[in-house]
Amino acid sequence: MSSTNEQSAWSVTEAYILLRRTSSRPLSTKAAVAHLRETVSDCEHTDEELVQLIAISAVRHRCPLAFDGPFKPSQAALEQTILKAS
Repeated sequence: MSSTNEQSAWSVTEAYILLRRTSSRPLSTKAAVAHLRETVSDCEHTDEELVQLIAISAVRHRCPLAFDGPFKPSQAALEQTILKAS
């Protein structure tokens, strides 16, 4: 990360899980990944890696989890990947 003010994927994941763990409904990994993509502007993790972070945090906090992928990258994410590759 380029700045200490930016949040890490792990800290955002932890906060997201803690806010939603009291719900009786399982947490959507698809929604959590979308939230992380919006919140962590320079996240270099793949969606699969983010799902692993989400799963680890959910297990730690005993939060029910729904693996409801597959994930479709947004147009912005595709363009960013192309720019990084060039």
